[in-house]
Amino acid sequence: LRTLPENSEYVQQIYFNCYYHQAEVYLEQDQLDSALYYAQRAVRISQKFNVFNDAYAFQVLGKCYERIGQPQKALDQFDRAVAAAISEASSYQQFPQVAKVVESRSAFFMAQGQYGEALKGYQQGLQRISRNFTEEDVHLNPTAEQCVQKLYALDLISGKAAAFLKLSEKEKSDRDYLSLAYKSYQLA
Repeated sequence: LRTLPENSEYVQQIYFNCYYHQAEVYLEQDQLDSALYYAQRAVRISQKFNVFNDAYAFQVLGKCYERIGQPQKALDQFDRAVAAAISEASSYQQFPQVAKVVESRSAFFMAQGQYGEALKGYQQGLQRISRNFTEEDVHLNPTAEQCVQKLYALDLISGKAAAFLKLSEKEKSDRDYLSLAYKSYQLA
């Protein structure tokens, strides 16, 4: 590593990976200042160099902002993560990456009590990891045969079920949401 030029993309990719993973570890340990610092460093590298998986840096930075109580900055980073993941997916067929960042963005909306937005996000993730499934109607799910990445599909469908359950609790008179939650959990 020391024999390579500091500004080579290979070296920067290694730094990016280290910073991104350090940010995740500090976030898990609830050391938010350190997590924010390393996430920002990873994002700076991704903006300057062509690094692989830069969506994850935006994702962890969004999680940092969410945890420190800056929801608009968090949403901005989650949006950047989704855009970066979609861009990389079309280039490298990284569909699980799209599912992971879309799931994080949807979880953010769940935490904010914006269940409709969360449902839209979970649906977008399902569209990205399923063959011939383009339904925008959040009430519909792909079949198991359509899902290219079944484990990620389970996470997204479970997220939808949780959102429907929250909507049924919020609007106690509406049994349709509870039924949709039940149907989604049956699929998962």
